[in-house]
Parts: sequence; structure tokens; C-alpha cells
Amino acid sequence: MDMKEALERLESFKSLGEDWDSYGGKPISTAAIETAKKMLEGFFVCPLSDGTVEISFGNEEWVLKIDEAGDVNIHVPPIVS
Repeated sequence: MDMKEALERLESFKSLGEDWDSYGGKPISTAAIETAKKMLEGFFVCPLSDGTVEISFGNEEWVLKIDEAGDVNIHVPPIVS
């Protein structure tokens, strides 16, 4: 799935109503969709000089750093309501 398809798929979630999964699923919130879109639009992958890989999302607000052992460290900004 490319970026355009991913963003279109997220946009399609707005049409999911009550019980969309036949198990009582709630409609997907606009805030959840917009945050997911923001994360995808700022998606970036880069190698780091310490032999690790960094994946960042949302204009580098959310960061996954994969270390030498393959373990993932996650940095998430504080949630402000």
C-alpha cells in the first residue's frame, strides 16, 4: 500500500457507522483519523551512525528507534487534550 492509498483508506473510515464490524464497533473518531493521517504524512526512515535505524512520524514527533538487537524504543509526545 502506498501513501496515497493509506491516506484514502483512513479517509474511508469516516463512513464507518455504529456496529460497523457487527460486534458493536463504534464509529471511528475524526481525531483518531486526523492523528493517523498526520503520522503518515510525516513518515521518514533513516539510518543512524550508531548502527541503528530510526523511523519517525508526524513531523518527527513520534519516533521509533530500532537498536542493534532489533528491539524497538518508542518516543511519543505528551497528549494534550
